[in-house]
Amino acid sequence: MLSDEQRRRLEQEKNSFEQSYELQSEKIARLRNALVIETDPSRKFQYEQQIKNEDTELKRLTDRLDEIEKQLQSAQSIPVISEPKSIQQTNMSLSGQQRKELQLALIDAFPNTASLEQMLAFELDKNLRAIAGEGSLQDIVFKLIQTANSQGWIEDLVRAACASNPGNPKLRDIARGLLPNHDPETSSVSSPNIPQKQKAPIVWSETKGSIGEYKEGVIPVKSTKVNLRNFIVEALFDNPYDGEAYNWTYGFAFQENTSNKLNDPQRKSFDIWITSKEKKWCFGTTNRYSDGYLSNLNVFDQSSNKLHLRAEGKIAIFYLNDVYIETFDISNFINKGDIFLIAKDGISGKSIQYKNLKVWSLDD
Repeated sequence: MLSDEQRRRLEQEKNSFEQSYELQSEKIARLRNALVIETDPSRKFQYEQQIKNEDTELKRLTDRLDEIEKQLQSAQSIPVISEPKSIQQTNMSLSGQQRKELQLALIDAFPNTASLEQMLAFELDKNLRAIAGEGSLQDIVFKLIQTANSQGWIEDLVRAACASNPGNPKLRDIARGLLPNHDPETSSVSSPNIPQKQKAPIVWSETKGSIGEYKEGVIPVKSTKVNLRNFIVEALFDNPYDGEAYNWTYGFAFQENTSNKLNDPQRKSFDIWITSKEKKWCFGTTNRYSDGYLSNLNVFDQSSNKLHLRAEGKIAIFYLNDVYIETFDISNFINKGDIFLIAKDGISGKSIQYKNLKVWSLDD
């Protein structure tokens, strides 16, 4: 049992180490930024060695913070000195270990600053740069958690992250541990978009089908013949052959119904597809393109991939095999349109088969 004086000293030490941790994180961020822009090999080597040393110091600070948190929590568990339960539930404050786990979960769920920034803006109407400034993703997430923890909206942050990426397993674990009355069987955290699917009407459904054959200079497409602006589309695609040996692609496309001509350049469209040889996702519009690596893509023959896209309001959220992949800005698309299955590139004569194609309407 800690005396009042011992507890006071531990709290002071904790505050001191937290300040040191923040300064150390900022120092590492500056060194990493310097490393990125440095061109001289000898200077780059010096930066790399310095970063390693500073990372070691950061770990030492983290370990000591965890020790202090354990001591304080152990003392708080004694009924005579613990806070009333109503106060503890209202003012959620994370331990050092919980902050570390939440940091890892957020980085896993939002692997770049842009996706984290969009989540915070859309779900909580907060400005990430105003909260965390510049720096590496690790440092930005640390500052975000620190601010939410100190200002009392850490629970809101966890709920917002889970709502934006409900399929992430690390976020699910965090939610189970931190959110009061969290029910993994009924919460949207347990499986991506299941509650929204149940409420939304299915407007197109096929048990199985084919997009068509790959042809040189031709992109096979399969129309769902819908007219929607906000929607969920999902399908299980069968791989046509070994994607490590020869490239294949398939995915979804959306095109506004602003004219009767399919190839009318005035009809705005966006595509989201996956490609086997490079194991990456691709997103494209008339004037924008982005891509990224896929760690959970099945590329071998006789295997399959489930693609899931939710387009609503200003964003489109893409999942692969029930794992969140990326969030895209579709704010410049304002008209209703058709949804297509597409196959951009592959061996001529080979066809893409799919199963369990469904489209849900999210329009009012």
